[in-house]
Amino acid sequence: MILIPEVPFEIDDVCEVVNGRYGPGKPNYAIIAVAEGAKNPEVDEKLKEFGAPVDDFGHVLRTKMKVSLAQALAEMIEERTGKETRHVVLGHLQRGGDPSAFDRVFATRLGLKAVEMVEAGQFGMMAALRGTEIVAVPLEEALRESKTVPEHRYEEARVFFG
Repeated sequence: MILIPEVPFEIDDVCEVVNGRYGPGKPNYAIIAVAEGAKNPEVDEKLKEFGAPVDDFGHVLRTKMKVSLAQALAEMIEERTGKETRHVVLGHLQRGGDPSAFDRVFATRLGLKAVEMVEAGQFGMMAALRGTEIVAVPLEEALRESKTVPEHRYEEARVFFG
């Protein structure tokens, strides 16, 4: 199961998936990938119990948490299902893996473009890949809208959740 910010989730639905993976002929384990921005009011309350900081309106300040969303969710799943749970917060190395040849060449090309932009006095810009070309893009353009997972892509992946 995958939990992302674009699609709010219900704890009961998560527990149903977990329970559905246990029994005769089942794998007897469940893996849930949780984006730190995944949204659920019950989990936010659990985070507050763990001491997560809140803003003036009582909303959890996720960027300043010392406890992870995964930790809170794991505890809630174990409480509701009786299944032993563990949470793992991946570091940068586990998230990224080893760089491929493409990654190395891409990083070099981005770096070269950044140097060219500095030499040309192009500030307030970022190097970006458009098609196969590395181009200068104004930061205002890059920040104009958030890139999110299209809901239909999430629905396609949902068939593999269990």
